[in-house]
Amino acid sequence: MAEVSIPVAPVGTAVSLPEGEPQPAPEYAKNNINNQEGAAPDKGVLYGPVLGSLNDTLLSLIHGNETENYFDNPESHAQAPTAGAAAAQAGSYWLGELAKKGSSPLAPSGYQFYRNVQDFGAVGDGKTDDTAAINRAAAAFSKDNHNETRCAADCGSTTVLTAVVYFPKGTYLVSSPIIQYYHTQFVGDPNNKATIQGATNFSGIALVDNDFYIPGKSGAEWYINQSNFLRQIRNLRFDMRGMPKRNLQGAQRYVPTGIHWQVGQATSISNCDFLMDSTNGTTAMGIMMENGSGGVVSDLTFTGGNICFFAGSQQFTATNLRFEQCQTAIKQEWNWGFTWKNIYMESCNVGLDCTQYSAATKQGTGSVAVVDSHFNNVQAAIKVRKQGNQQPNIVLENLLAENTKSVISVDGADNYLPGSSGTLYFDTWVSGYQFPPGKGLDSNPVNTRGFIIPSTKKPGSLIDSQGRYLTRSKPQYESESAGSIIVATDNGVSNTGKDDQTDTINKLLSSHTGSVIFFPAGIYLVKGTVVVPVGSKIVGSSWSQIMGTGPYFQDESNPKVMVQVGKRGDNGVIEISDMLFTVKGATAGCILMEWNVHESSPGSAAMWDSHFRVGGAAGSDLQLEDCPVHTSSVKEKCKAASLVMHITHDASGYFDNMWLWVADHDLDNPMNSATHEGPDGIPLDTKTQISIYAGRGLLIESQGPTWLYGTSSEHMQMYQYELLGAKNVYLGHMQTETPYYQPNPDASKPYTPGKWDGDPLFGDCSDGSCRSAWALRILNSTDVVIYSGGFYSFFQDNELGCTNKETCQTAMVETSYSEKIWMYNIFTKGNIQIITPRGGPSPVYNKDTTRIGYTSEIAAWLVLALGGANLGTDPHASGSQDVYIDPGIWSSKSPTMSCVPPCTYILPKWPLGSETTIKFPPSTTSLEVGWTTTTTYTGFDGVVSNTTAYVSVTVTTVLTVPDVTTSEVDVSNVAIPPGVDSTVIYPTTSVLPPPFVITDDSDPESNGANHPVNTRTITPKPWPWTDVPTSTTTSHVGIVPIIITHTSGPPGPLCTAGCGTKCRRACNWPCEGGCDGGKECKGPDCTKGGNCAGASCTSGGDCVGDKCTRGGDCTGPKCTKGGDCIGPLCKRGGNCFGLLCDHGGKCKGPLCHRGGNCGPLSCSAGGCEGPLCNTPGGDDDDDDDGNEDFHDSNDPNEPDDNDDCTTSTFNSCRTYCAPDCSTKCSSVLGCRGSDTSVSYTATPAPAFAAEHMDDWIGKDDYDRGALKAAAQTIIQRLSDAGAFKDPPPTTTKPPPPTGTDDEAAVLMIVYAETHVDDGTPGGDWYRQWEVMAAAADRGGDLDQPCQVEAVYRKQAYEPLNGIGFPPDLGPFKAEGIQCQYKGDAKSVGTLSCDGYDDTPCDDPRDNTHYGCGALGGPPINRRRVHCIIYNDK
Repeated sequence: MAEVSIPVAPVGTAVSLPEGEPQPAPEYAKNNINNQEGAAPDKGVLYGPVLGSLNDTLLSLIHGNETENYFDNPESHAQAPTAGAAAAQAGSYWLGELAKKGSSPLAPSGYQFYRNVQDFGAVGDGKTDDTAAINRAAAAFSKDNHNETRCAADCGSTTVLTAVVYFPKGTYLVSSPIIQYYHTQFVGDPNNKATIQGATNFSGIALVDNDFYIPGKSGAEWYINQSNFLRQIRNLRFDMRGMPKRNLQGAQRYVPTGIHWQVGQATSISNCDFLMDSTNGTTAMGIMMENGSGGVVSDLTFTGGNICFFAGSQQFTATNLRFEQCQTAIKQEWNWGFTWKNIYMESCNVGLDCTQYSAATKQGTGSVAVVDSHFNNVQAAIKVRKQGNQQPNIVLENLLAENTKSVISVDGADNYLPGSSGTLYFDTWVSGYQFPPGKGLDSNPVNTRGFIIPSTKKPGSLIDSQGRYLTRSKPQYESESAGSIIVATDNGVSNTGKDDQTDTINKLLSSHTGSVIFFPAGIYLVKGTVVVPVGSKIVGSSWSQIMGTGPYFQDESNPKVMVQVGKRGDNGVIEISDMLFTVKGATAGCILMEWNVHESSPGSAAMWDSHFRVGGAAGSDLQLEDCPVHTSSVKEKCKAASLVMHITHDASGYFDNMWLWVADHDLDNPMNSATHEGPDGIPLDTKTQISIYAGRGLLIESQGPTWLYGTSSEHMQMYQYELLGAKNVYLGHMQTETPYYQPNPDASKPYTPGKWDGDPLFGDCSDGSCRSAWALRILNSTDVVIYSGGFYSFFQDNELGCTNKETCQTAMVETSYSEKIWMYNIFTKGNIQIITPRGGPSPVYNKDTTRIGYTSEIAAWLVLALGGANLGTDPHASGSQDVYIDPGIWSSKSPTMSCVPPCTYILPKWPLGSETTIKFPPSTTSLEVGWTTTTTYTGFDGVVSNTTAYVSVTVTTVLTVPDVTTSEVDVSNVAIPPGVDSTVIYPTTSVLPPPFVITDDSDPESNGANHPVNTRTITPKPWPWTDVPTSTTTSHVGIVPIIITHTSGPPGPLCTAGCGTKCRRACNWPCEGGCDGGKECKGPDCTKGGNCAGASCTSGGDCVGDKCTRGGDCTGPKCTKGGDCIGPLCKRGGNCFGLLCDHGGKCKGPLCHRGGNCGPLSCSAGGCEGPLCNTPGGDDDDDDDGNEDFHDSNDPNEPDDNDDCTTSTFNSCRTYCAPDCSTKCSSVLGCRGSDTSVSYTATPAPAFAAEHMDDWIGKDDYDRGALKAAAQTIIQRLSDAGAFKDPPPTTTKPPPPTGTDDEAAVLMIVYAETHVDDGTPGGDWYRQWEVMAAAADRGGDLDQPCQVEAVYRKQAYEPLNGIGFPPDLGPFKAEGIQCQYKGDAKSVGTLSCDGYDDTPCDDPRDNTHYGCGALGGPPINRRRVHCIIYNDK
C-alpha cells in the first residue's frame, strides 16, 4: 500500500481556500462521559442496525418522529431476499478470495466468520440502497441466520464472534448507519477501493458507526469506549457529498459524517478517503471520535468538509494524513496526548483547533506533538485558548509552514507564533512546561514557549532520505494474485486450536521464504518455538492467533521463546501483519516473542497491526473462573509469561500499532455489558476483573534503528517498557497502565526480580506504592527520542480511589546512566513522581504546576539531552537512595523523616521568615593573569621568525563576595549510612554566594605595562566551606533550629512541590564522595585523612605520610576537631563543622597553606606550620573545593568549557605555538580520535608527584630571557616535526565583480526583531532571521530591505547586541532555485543551491537600523549577510 504523499519542500502553490468560514461542531460532538453536558446523541429511534426491508413504515420511522421501537416489532424483521442475488465478487485483491478460509474456532456451530457484503445482498451500483444488506453482513450470525446477531449491547465484548466484512469494488449507497460490531474488520480492495456513499435521505450519526448510542439512555453506548478493542477499517472511500447538511432521526439532529469512531487499543483506520461538500456552509465531518483510549490511523485523505477529523481520546497516533480545502482540518475536542506525524494540510482555514474544553474532567487538549509535517496556505495553523492558567502543551518538530497567517494563535491573537506569506521552518519548537537541555544537571523548569536550543539531535539511522523519521505503511501485497499466496491451512497447518502445530508451521516457513504466507483467521496452537526465518512475509486475518501452551513454557526458571523472529546475527527482510500472539494455561516460562533480525534496508524488519494478549479470552484457560481478583495468594496457574517481547541487542525493527496486554478483565464474559463509565471516564462496576501475572513487558536492547509507532504495554509486574543499553530508538506515541492488582501482590512478586538482566530490584522501596511496576525505564541507553507518552496508574488491589490524590504509586519513569534522551509530551495519572532520574537530577513531581486538566503534562524533559551517561545508581544498590523531603517538615511539631538506609535526604529550603541579608568576609585567593607577547625563534634552517606567545603570572588578590539577600536558604543533604535505623539530624544550611565579575589588573607586574583588560566571572564556593558569614537578622545562619528524627521505614514525607536539590559541588559533606568514619591514615601510601559525617562522629582522621595532602573533615553534632595533616605534600588540615567543634586540624609541611576551618560557632582554625601558611591554595587538593576560577579565561592553553575531553594535566600545560597551531593541550594528553586537534605539544615533567601540578613557567620561576629560551626550544621541536609547512594553495574561487553576467541571483540575510505587546509589562520581542532574494540585475533592491518580501524566515532568540552570524537556514527558493544556507554564529557561512557550486557568503559589516515595522510593531533592527549564486554550474 502506497503511503499518502506528504510534500517535504515548499510547494509554492495551493488550491483556493474553501468558501465561507468554519462552522461550530454539532452540539452532540463532545466528550459525552455520563452525558454530563446533556448533549449525547441519544434521541434517535433506532436501537440497532437496519437489517430488513426499507418499507414505507420503516422509512417513516427513521426520517419522521414515530416512537415505535423497530426492534420490538417482529414484522419489521422481514428479511430482504438474498437467494437471487448475484454471486459475490472478490475483485482483484487476494484477500477477498482467501479470507473465507479463516474461521472462529470457538464460536457456536454454524457461525460464519468471513462475510462478503455481496453475499448478503449488497449490489454496489450506487443506486440500490445497500444499507440492510451490509448491516446483515456485519451483524448476522451467518448468511442463512439473520435472526441471531453478534456481540451487541447485551454482550459488551467478544473474542469468539469475530468477523471480516469484505467490500468488493463498487459504490454502496446507504441511508442509515452501518454498525460495526465488536472484533470486526471492514476491508476493501486496495486496488479498487469500494465507496460507501451517503444517500440524499440519509439519517443517522455516520455512514459507519462502531459504538452505538442507545436512545433514551443518557449517553450510554453498546461498548465502553476505552475497552472497544480489536477494530479495523481499511481500503474504503466515504462519500458524503450528496448527504443533506443536516438530518433528523426522531428528535436527534445529525450532520453528515463518515465514521463514528470510539475505540481503545488494537484498532486502526488506514488507506481510506473522505469526500465532503466544500461549499459555503458545509457541515460535514470525516471522522467523529469524541472519546476513546488509544489506536492508530494512517494514510488517510480528507477533501472538503467543515471538520475533517473531530478528535477526542486519551491518547492516539495519526500518521500520513492529508487534508485539502477543509474549513477545519482537525478539531481536537480533548486529549491527554496526541501525536500527529507526517501531516499535510493545504488550503484550510484552520489547521489544528485546540480551543475546545470538555466539562468531563475539565479536560481540553492536554498536549499535541506535530512531527515532520507541512502546512500550506492554512490561515490559522494551530489555535489554542487558555483555561485559567492552563493551555495545551505543543511540540513542533520539523514543521514547514508556508503562506500562513498565524502558526499558533492563542484566544484569537495571532502573535503567539506569527505566520508569514513566505516559508517558515521549525526544527524543534515547544510551548508548555519544560525542562530545557542540560548536561546531566538540573535544568530549571519553565512554562514558556520557543525553540529548543539545541534542537533535537535526531539519530541519523532513524531518519529517511528527506530528513524525516522513517515511516512505512503496512504492506497489503495487493499486486499478488491469490494463486501466488502460500496459505497455511492448505499446507497441513490447522487453525482449529487443537494439536501442536509447531513443527508444521516451522516447515512451512522454512520452505517458503520470500513468499507471502497467509495464516487464515483461527487459533494455531504451538507447544514449542516457532522460528520465523529471514525472508518471511506473514499475514493474518482478524488477528490470527499463535497460541503457546504446554510444559515447554511452564518452567519460570528456564524461559522459552514462543515465536523467534530471526536468529541472532540475522539481517534481512521479515514482515508480519495482522497477527495475535497469545498463551493458554500455566505458561510461567513463556517469552511470547524474541525479535533478533536486523534490517537490511531501512525498516525492512517490521511488524504492523499485531498484538500480544495474555489471558482474558475464551480458550486461554485464564479467565474469570480461573484467575479472580482479591486472592490471598497468587494462583500459580495464572502466571502466564516471563517476558512478553524482547528486541535483542543486534536486532532492529519497525513496529506500527502494537499492543502488549496482560488482561485485566475477561473479554468473553457477558457481565461486561453491566460496566459503565464513572465521572472521570474510568469503567465502573466491572464484574469481570481478573489477575493474570506476566513478569516483564517490552525489553529493548536494540542498538537500532528501531521505531515504535502507536504502541502500548499494559499490566506487567515489573515494567511495561525497558530500554537496557539501547541506542537509536524512536517511540511515539506510547502508553502504559500499572497492573490493577498491585500492591496485592506488589511488583516484587510473583516473579522474582533479578532473573533477567536489567530487572528492577526495588531495593530502595519499603512499601507497595514504591514497589509498583515501572511504566518506562531507560538504563545505560543513548539516542532515544520520545514524542508523547501516557503512563497511568488507576487502581490499588483492583479498587479505584487513589487517583484523586495521585497516590496510586510513587514513580513511573526511571533513568540511569543514559544520555541523549529527548522526551516530549509526557503525561501521567495516579503517581507522585513523573520522572525519577537516578544519580543527581531532581525528580519531576505530579503537582499543580505540571497538571493540565486530568493528567500531569510535561511538554519537554531534556535534562539528559546533552549529557548524563555518568549519572545513575547501581541497580544492585540497596536502600531508598535519594529521598526528597516535603517542606512541611519545617512546620511539623515533631519532625520525623524515614527511609531505608543507605539513603540521602534531600531537604527543602529553610524559610527564614523574612528577607535576610547575609554578608561574607573578604576572600584572599590567587589568580592567573595572562597576555600575549611577540617573540622570535630560529628554525632548523637558521631563519629567524616572529611568533606570538602567551605569558601569565600568578597574582594574589582579595575578593569582595557579594551579599546574599533572601527569605530562604538551601539546606545540606543528609546521608544516612547502612545500619543507621534511628538517629537525630541537625540540619545545616548551605549558602551559595552568587557569581560575580572582576576585572584583572592591567599591570600585574607593576612595571608600567598596560596589558589588555580582561574580565572574568568568579563562582564562589558555598558556605560553610568559607569562613562563617554574618547576618543582619540572625547570628547563626548555618544552624537550622530544628532537630529531625530519622527512622527506618518507607521514604517520607515525600515532596511534591518546593523540593530541595541534590548537591552538585562542594559535596564532601555529608561524604557524597565516600565517608569512612574519620579513620586516620599513617604510612607511605596515605593521601588523605578520613572524613566523618553523622550523629556519632567526633573527629576527622589524621593523615601522616609522604603522600598526604590533607586531614579529614568532621561534620556532626558531636564533632570536636578536624584531622591533622603532616607531610611534605600536605596543603591543609581537616575542617570541623558542628556545635561542639573546638578547632580545625593542623597542617605541617612545606606546602601547607592553612589549618582546617572551624564553625559554625566561634572556634579556632587549625594551626599551620610551613613557609606558605596563610597564602592561597589550601583547597586545591579537593575535587569539589578547587579554585576553578584561577585560570585566565583568555589563556589559549585552557580547554573549552564544552570540551568533553579532559585530563588532570590542565594546570601543567603551558605550550608555545605558532599562530596556526592549536593549543588545546587536553586533546593531546587525554584523548584520541576526532576530538584531537593538536599535532604536537611539549609539556615538561613536574618537579614532584602531586595531585595538581604547579605551573610550568611563571613570573616567579624564570626571568624573561629564560622564558624566550624555553619558547624557542619548543618551537624548534614543532618545526622539526613539520608543524610549520607552507599552507596549501587556496582553491576557493574569488567572487566576481558585483553585477557581472556570472551572477544568477543575489541574497541578503537579515536579522529582525520586533516588539510584541503580549500583555506583560514592557511587552516582549519577537526575533527572526529573514532571507531575501533578487535577480542579479535587481540586486540593488536589497539595499532597501523594507521593500523586499522574505522568501524564508526562522525564529531566533538572541538580542541584537549579542547576535552572531546566521545559523543553518532553509531549504528555500531564491529566484526559483532551491537553496540552503549553512553557517554558525562564529563565522559567515556557505550557500548551497541545487545544480550550483557551493559559494561562500560575505559579511558587509552593515548593522544599519531600518524602520520597517513589517511585522506590525515598531522599527526593526537588521544585520546583513550577502550571498551570490553564480551561473557557472
